[in-house]
Amino acid sequence: EAPLSMTATGNRPGNAYVLPDTPVWEVTLANHTDAGQRGRLVVAVEEEAQAPLDVELLPREVRTIRLPLAPTRFGLHHVASRFTHTGGDVLVDAGTFVQLPLDTRRTTEKNSRWGLWTWYGGHGTNPDLDENAYLLRAAGARGAGPGGGGDRYTLRRTWGLAPRPAGISYRAPEWLYTDPDNAEKIAAFQREMVDKAKKLLEDSPDSPYLAFFVEDVADIPLMFGEYPHYLGESGTESWTPEQKRLYEGRFKAAKLAFEALRKEVPQARLSLGWTHPQFQIPLLRMGFPAELFDIIGIDFPTFMRMPEMPLRDISPNRMWLLQQEMKRLGYADKPVVHHETYFPTSHTLALGHRTSADYFVRFGALAIQLGS
Repeated sequence: EAPLSMTATGNRPGNAYVLPDTPVWEVTLANHTDAGQRGRLVVAVEEEAQAPLDVELLPREVRTIRLPLAPTRFGLHHVASRFTHTGGDVLVDAGTFVQLPLDTRRTTEKNSRWGLWTWYGGHGTNPDLDENAYLLRAAGARGAGPGGGGDRYTLRRTWGLAPRPAGISYRAPEWLYTDPDNAEKIAAFQREMVDKAKKLLEDSPDSPYLAFFVEDVADIPLMFGEYPHYLGESGTESWTPEQKRLYEGRFKAAKLAFEALRKEVPQARLSLGWTHPQFQIPLLRMGFPAELFDIIGIDFPTFMRMPEMPLRDISPNRMWLLQQEMKRLGYADKPVVHHETYFPTSHTLALGHRTSADYFVRFGALAIQLGS
């Protein structure tokens, strides 16, 4: 084990600071030995070093030293922390923070098109609601606040955030594929959808959309396959009996649910899907009633793929296929909303901060051009 260790970071998650907040750099030094240790700590921001600090650590002591920083410009700053031990060993740690101006944007959660998805503790993320809300606002986002009522509803109102959409069903119930005309089961299913929608809107009256088919995958070839004529190739797509069965069940499920919701929860705005952009195309080709839904919902991460990547795999240009089919089939007036979307990770082993930020802008511009 090394006799000494050091970590250094800002005092806010994400190292983002919106005026009047400014950063405090926290350097934690740990002495792993039974003897006292001495050294000198220097923290530099963009090559401009703070005053050196002589540090003496007791045996087995762990100490956090807090150094207020005073950046003179807005934007990204690089911080280098260096601890030089009296014996000559050197510990180094590099980090970044961003200093932002006062938030004077006039855009609100009611008219913004921009949100950032957050998991609020899921997938190993930060569960602190206020810290997530601070970062969303710092990034300019007004959407994708936590869904739900109670404290989460209060938090959204406090921070001026719209909630993310709510899902009322992940997929069609299995009985619809084997017993599709069972009147008793149909009535119970519609009642379940209505009760669930009413409860969601009671808890979260600001919910923008209620979605049917959340992260559903009906059929891999239909959802991720190529459409020959859009690639300038001969031939057309043909459905297998199994594919036809899968989509007939989904068509009926959504139609039953949306008919009941239109009648008993007319204030609800309904989203057909929360899925890959090709998921809805078979439903539209089957003539799903336009009057039963308000938007088409998209869940399309694409991960590290280049925004302008050609029409293969799960490239962002899959949105173009949906746009073309909506025009061809008479649904062009339906908004397309990204419930979850592009995820160009900024990890240093992936795209890095600069390319990730660049991709976010290019993804957004491309998505607007392709109809969302």
